[in-house]
Amino acid sequence: FFRINRNCIVHFDAITDMVIYSSNRLKISVDTMPDMDNLIVSRDRIAAFRRWIDR
Repeated sequence: FFRINRNCIVHFDAITDMVIYSSNRLKISVDTMPDMDNLIVSRDRIAAFRRWIDR
């Protein structure tokens, strides 16, 4: 699990899509919450998120 911002924690297997968003941020989609399409990895967590994804 990874905390992508102060409102959301996601599981590695739930991530279905990642898109580069403005100003070094990522917008991700998860299969468990299809109605929440604006899951943004915060700017201060982007480096840790990329390390977590590449594990």
